Amino acid sequence: MTDLMDRWPMNPAFVYDDTQEILATNALGRALHSPFKLADNFARMVFLDPAGTRFFVEWERVAIDTVGSLRQAWGKGTSRHRVETVVAELRASADFEKMWETHAITGKSYQRKSIDHPAVGRLTLDYLTFAIPDAHDHHLLVCDAPAGSPSERLLELLGSLTVPPAPHEVADESATERP
Repeated sequence: MTDLMDRWPMNPAFVYDDTQEILATNALGRALHSPFKLADNFARMVFLDPAGTRFFVEWERVAIDTVGSLRQAWGKGTSRHRVETVVAELRASADFEKMWETHAITGKSYQRKSIDHPAVGRLTLDYLTFAIPDAHDHHLLVCDAPAGSPSERLLELLGSLTVPPAPHEVADESATERP
């Protein structure tokens, strides 16, 4: 899947599971999330990383949607135990705790988000989420900017910045090198 996502140089792309754990990311996705200390779980990024409140212009709406998505996954018997583990960690955030107790459920398929990236400035991106049918409880998130928009130009600029691959990606590449 990472090979396919890497062919999308103008679209940050992520594969994640019901716990919001990021399982794969393309280069532009890594660049987009470079302000975060650890870009491994969308919910932890929103609630536990100080960059979250600066990164998402409409942080409260993003936070409510993130909690609602976790609450929806919690309702699935196949995901509940894993979601409970993440929820226990997120309860360190008073904001998360308050939002979790509302019991609101949110499905994700399309959202428009404005982000404030310290390297390139404000971008408005369409977040499109797709279920991956053959991968149980996995989702593909693709971010897009309208053609010709200032956000598209900023994504191009962001793509030109160097973001090193995650350590597991370096290990994976060396395992597939041919002599």
